[in-house]
Amino acid sequence: VERFVAGDPLGKAAAATGLGVRTNQPRVYVVAGTGGGTGGGMFLDLAYIIKHEFRQVGYTSPEAVALLLTPAADKRTTRVALANTFAALAEVYHFASGERFQSRYDTAEVAVVESRPPFERTAVLELPKSQKRADENRTAGGAARALYLDMLTPVGRAADDVRSVAPVDRLAGPVVQPFGLYRLSWPRMELLAAISRRFCQQVLRRWTDKETTHLREPIQSWLDDQWARLELEPARLIGRLTAAVTEQLREKPEAVFDAAVDALRTNTPVAGKLGAQAAVGALDQVIKLIGKPTVEMGEPGTLAAVIDVAARQVLTTAEGHLATVVVSFIEQPQYRLAGAEESMAQVTARLNDAIERLDTERQVLGREETDTYARMFPLIGGLNSSGFSVLGGRRSSMTSELFDLLATYPKKRYRLLLVSAALTVYRGLLSSIPECLREVNLCRTYLDGVAAASAAEPTAGPDAEPGAFVLPVGCLTLDAAADRFLAALAPDELLAFDQQIQADITKKYNGLASVCTKPRRGERFAVLVQASARAFLDARLEHADPVEALARYRGNGPDGQQVLADAFDHAKPSVAVATNPPPMEATLLAAPPGPSGDLIRQLAAEANPGIEFIPADLADDLVVFREYPRVPLADLPQLGPAAREAYQGQAATGVSPHARADTPWLAPVRAGGPA
Repeated sequence: VERFVAGDPLGKAAAATGLGVRTNQPRVYVVAGTGGGTGGGMFLDLAYIIKHEFRQVGYTSPEAVALLLTPAADKRTTRVALANTFAALAEVYHFASGERFQSRYDTAEVAVVESRPPFERTAVLELPKSQKRADENRTAGGAARALYLDMLTPVGRAADDVRSVAPVDRLAGPVVQPFGLYRLSWPRMELLAAISRRFCQQVLRRWTDKETTHLREPIQSWLDDQWARLELEPARLIGRLTAAVTEQLREKPEAVFDAAVDALRTNTPVAGKLGAQAAVGALDQVIKLIGKPTVEMGEPGTLAAVIDVAARQVLTTAEGHLATVVVSFIEQPQYRLAGAEESMAQVTARLNDAIERLDTERQVLGREETDTYARMFPLIGGLNSSGFSVLGGRRSSMTSELFDLLATYPKKRYRLLLVSAALTVYRGLLSSIPECLREVNLCRTYLDGVAAASAAEPTAGPDAEPGAFVLPVGCLTLDAAADRFLAALAPDELLAFDQQIQADITKKYNGLASVCTKPRRGERFAVLVQASARAFLDARLEHADPVEALARYRGNGPDGQQVLADAFDHAKPSVAVATNPPPMEATLLAAPPGPSGDLIRQLAAEANPGIEFIPADLADDLVVFREYPRVPLADLPQLGPAAREAYQGQAATGVSPHARADTPWLAPVRAGGPA
C-alpha cells in the first residue's frame, strides 16, 4: 500500500492519463470468480484488509469496487460452483446490509473491525455457459476492457456520473451492477502486429527462397568479371603458374630447356661424334628441372615444386574468394541465399568444364611425354656402338631425332606439370563448394527457424473480448487485412527496407551470415527484425479512428446502421435479471470527441430507436456500454431457487460453502419481500 501512495501518485496519474484528478481517495478493485473456493473465500477479507491499510496511512475514505465473475444459474453449472456463488453473494449481502465485519489476521496487530459495506460498488459479469476457450477468453477480455475503461478513460467518470443520479430504491437493499459491453475498433495496433508478423515471415522466406531463374543472367555477368579478375580461365591460370616458374628461373623455362640442347649441340664438334655420355648428361639436366615421366615415379624435379607452391597459393586465394562470394551474396538484399547457391552452381559448372578440358589434355600429354621419353633411350644407347657422326654440316637422321626428342620432352613434361597443377587448383576449388553450400544451408535452417517462430505467434482477434474489428470489406480476419496491406507495398519500398535492415545487421552483428552461424545471437536478431519491420510498417499504416473506418468500409447507410444495431444487442448485460418492471438501464456510447462522435451517436440512435445513448469521449475506440446501475442483489439469479437449493444441499453435507463459521449469515432477500 505504501508504494501506491509514495511520491505524488495523483499528479503522476493525471499526467499519464490526461484525465485530471477524479478523487483524492484511493480506489481498490477486487476481481474474483465466485464459483471456486479461492475467490469466493477471500475477496471480502481482501477488500476490508486493503481499506484498513489505507486508513492506517492516512486515507479516511478509501473505496473498493468488486468485479465478480459468476457462473450461470442453470443446470450446466455444477452444484458446487452454484453453492459457492450463493455463499459468496450471501456474504456480500450480509455485510452490505450493515452487519459488522471483524477479524484478526496478525496477533501482533489490532483486529480489523468495519461496520461499513465491503464495496462501494459491485459489478457483476456472468461467465459463459459453455466451457469453450474462446468464450472464456472473450469474457475475461470483457472484464479487462471494463476495468480499463473505468480506470483509464473518460468513460469511467461518465459512468460514475450516471450512477450518481440513478434513482435510489430504499427498500431494494444492497444493489449490484450487471453490465455488458461491445467494442468496435479500428484495430490499428492489432493490425500493425499482424502485418509486422507476416511481413517478417515474408522477408525471411524471401531471404531463404531457392528460386534463381531471375538471378542467373546477372550472376553470370558478375562471374565473368570475377573469373577474369582472378585469372581462373585455364589459359590465364596456367599463365600465372608459368609466371611463377619464370620468376624462379629468371628467364622463360622454354629458354632453359633449349639452352640444355643447344649446349649439347655446341659441345659436339662438327667432325666429331655425339657421345652417349654427353647426351645422358643433357637429359639428366632436364630431368632435374622437370623430372621423369609420371609413370616412372621418380623425383618430380625442381620446377614441379615451384609449380606446386604457386598452385597452392592460387588455390588458397581462390578458396578464400569463394567463401567471400557466398557471404557477399548472402549480405546482398537482391540475392541472399538463392544468389549464393546460384553463384556456387555456376562456379561448379565452370570448374567442371575446365576440369573436363584439362583432363583431356592431361591424358594426351601423359601419353606423349611417356612416348617421347621412351624413344630417347634406344637412340642414346646406340650412340657409342654406331658412332653417329656429324659430317659435312649434316646430322644423321637418328642424331637429329635425338636432338628433337631432347628438345620436345621437357616442353611436353613441363606442359603436363602445368596442366596437372591447374587441375589440382580446379579440383580443390570444386571440393570446397560443399562447405560453402553447407554454410548457406546453415543460414537457411536458422532463418527458417526464426520465420517459424514468428508464424507461431498468435494473431490477435476480436474474440479476445466482446467486440468486432472494423476491417476493409472482404477481410474477415486481421491476417486477411494484413495480406491486403502487404500486397500493396511497392517493390522499391521492400528493397529500401531490406537495405536498411542489412545496414543495421552489419552494424550490430557484422552481417547476416555471422548471425546465422552464431545461433546464440538468435533471440536478439529476431527482436531486431521485428522492431525494424514494425517501425517500417508503422510509418505506412494509416491512422484512423473507428468512426472514420466504419464510414469508409460500411458507409452511413443501412450497412453501417446494422453494425451499430448489432453492437447494442451484443452489449446486453450477461446476467439475466428477471424483474417486473425490467431493471433500469444506462447505455453509454463512447466515441471520439467532435463531429465524428456526434455523427456516430446520431447513426446509433437511428439504428436503435427508443434508446438514449449517454455520450462519453473515447479517442481511439467505439464502445457500447450497458449497465443496470441499481439491481437488488437478492434479485440476481445466482441467489435464486436453483442456487439456493445447491447451497442448502452443500450445507447439509456438513461442509459449509462459507469460508468462516463464526458468523450467522443473513439470508439474502429483497427488502419488504418474503424471506
